[in-house]
Amino acid sequence: MKTTWAVLLVFLIWGLFGLWFYDFLGAIHGIGPYIEERLNEIGIYDFEQISRLSIQDIRVLTDLIDFFPGRIEQDNWMAQAIALK
Repeated sequence: MKTTWAVLLVFLIWGLFGLWFYDFLGAIHGIGPYIEERLNEIGIYDFEQISRLSIQDIRVLTDLIDFFPGRIEQDNWMAQAIALK
């Protein structure tokens, strides 16, 4: 099931910044070392990518990283990422 979801992630929309630049995603409240590692494993490396997450992206991402449903929205990762860019 997770490989099916991975196809839905549109990295061209999110950007390919991780190829050249990594941000410390742990600066976002709600992202600890384990979640940062999981994000990196699926190709999310920087604030720009997180700031562009859509509702559908969040659903897919929650499934891929085995995260608590609703937690990304609750912690408002997107607004935090925008502030940190």
